[in-house]
Amino acid sequence: MHREEIVRVLSMSSLALLLTSCATGPSLPVYKSNAVGMAQTTLRGVITGAREVVIDNSSKGGNTGRVAGSVAGATIGAVAANEGHKLLGAGVGGAVGLLAGHLVGNAVSKKHGFEYQVMADNGQRLTIVQPANVVFYVGDRVYISLPCGNAPGRLTPCNE
Repeated sequence: MHREEIVRVLSMSSLALLLTSCATGPSLPVYKSNAVGMAQTTLRGVITGAREVVIDNSSKGGNTGRVAGSVAGATIGAVAANEGHKLLGAGVGGAVGLLAGHLVGNAVSKKHGFEYQVMADNGQRLTIVQPANVVFYVGDRVYISLPCGNAPGRLTPCNE
């Protein structure tokens, strides 16, 4: 295998790994394993206000994109460099990969969402932010799931 072929294979493999490591499945509600079996209070209510927001998950997942990018870049740089310049190639490749991983990580860490104001049937006013996989409009009837403890609330359609 020639050096160009090795670089091409490593480049494509690294790109595929970087992109699929950030992929998510279908937009089904996701529960943490410790939420299974936890009691929730469920209220009915109506949406009284809504506004678009950006949900920033950059604090979750830490440095995964940067680490993966720098490792892939260093590997590709070392393989692509001429004899005697492997260390320099790895350093430059690692730096470029670090930057690329950082940019990709920032881009995929932000999601479109909505902040909803809800008037529960019991008179309680609530504000809940959630991803835009289900969109509600002012006047829509919803179920308001309020887990016990510190877990976030969730809105689901009320078809009654």
